Amino acid sequence: MEALELQARVLADTEPTEKIDALYIYGETEDNQPSSFTVAAELAIKAGLIAYLRTGTLITGRKFVSDYDDKLVKLGVPKEKIIFTDLPTGLAHTHTEAIALVELAKKMNWQTIYILAPPLHLLRAFVETVTAILNIYPELKVFGKMGKPLAWTETIIHSQDILTGRRCDLVQSETEKLEQYYDQGGLLNARQVLDYLNLRDQDT
Repeated sequence: MEALELQARVLADTEPTEKIDALYIYGETEDNQPSSFTVAAELAIKAGLIAYLRTGTLITGRKFVSDYDDKLVKLGVPKEKIIFTDLPTGLAHTHTEAIALVELAKKMNWQTIYILAPPLHLLRAFVETVTAILNIYPELKVFGKMGKPLAWTETIIHSQDILTGRRCDLVQSETEKLEQYYDQGGLLNARQVLDYLNLRDQDT
């Protein structure tokens, strides 16, 4: 039941009453990016800055340089509002991306942020972010923003450009990753993330 409560609260998160220092867009494959960019352009007015991961290396060994800034500018986001972080060493995935985000937030003295990801990815991105927050910068408040829903029965390339399937079928793999990473000791459980949300909302 706690897992169901957490899923509901992340996918339909409340709005903060305080200033939003930044919106962070989690990295996605080309097939899933339209979900995030549509919402990012709408949220640019509320958020002080828009941040994303610019460079990194996938588990396949392929290095990438993101073109998120160009895509955001084309949607009307002012270039001066866009910043980035990098992962010059190690692999780029949701876990390392969350750590890089929270380290950037601490460096920038951000107090409240949005994270943005498609519906398929948002729960895992949120749990990873809260885990990094409690390990690195417990004062940071994060609020989840869900990207625009895309066709659930569309076959896509997901996760490191190697996982293929219909979005509806890939929900299981996202759930399995949460369970696997928790069992390995790398993630908070549902109760711990709910406790973070309850404490966050007491101060909102």
